[in-house]
Formats: sequence, structure tokens, C-alpha cells
Amino acid sequence: MACINLRAFSLPGTIRAVLENYRAAASRDFEDDERDLARRLRCPVLTLRGEFGKVHGLFGVLATWQEKADAVEGHPLPCGRFIPEEAPELLLVDLQAFLPA
Repeated sequence: MACINLRAFSLPGTIRAVLENYRAAASRDFEDDERDLARRLRCPVLTLRGEFGKVHGLFGVLATWQEKADAVEGHPLPCGRFIPEEAPELLLVDLQAFLPA
């Protein structure tokens, strides 16, 4: 996995894109979240996260989304933060089961 991440993060623009995502999370996302507090998603939501990543250990992801959406399913996958790189086959199984044919 380290080789995959090293290759991805070595591409031009990748680090900037990651940092811009964090910048938005600390600014713009708060504004969007505040505006959307009373809204609920009506479409089905699939929440997947890495079992060994920080998000799974720190937050109740499924419960959080169940407060914001009508139809939520999901579970942790046996990997860290980078699900497509660390557990691509399991991710594909979940996506194929969730997405309409």
C-alpha cells in the first residue's frame, strides 16, 4: 500500500488537492453544513470506512448518517484510510450490491 500512496502523492497537483480539501473542511464546509442542518437526504446512502482508520475509531459514521438520511447502510472494511487502494475487491463487492444495475 505504501508504494501506491507514494506514487499517487508524487503526481503533480496531488498534494495541493489534498491540502485544498483540508482547507475547505476547516472553512467552507462549515458554512455548507450549517445551511443544510435541517435537510435530509432521500436517496440511499452507503457509508464505508476503513476499520483501522481514525474515522472508524473516533466517530459513529453510520449513526451520524442515519440522522441525516432516510435510507442508510454501511460498515467498516478491514483496511485503513485508503479503501480503493487497500481493499479494492471488497469495495467493488459493496458497490455492486449497492448501486442499481
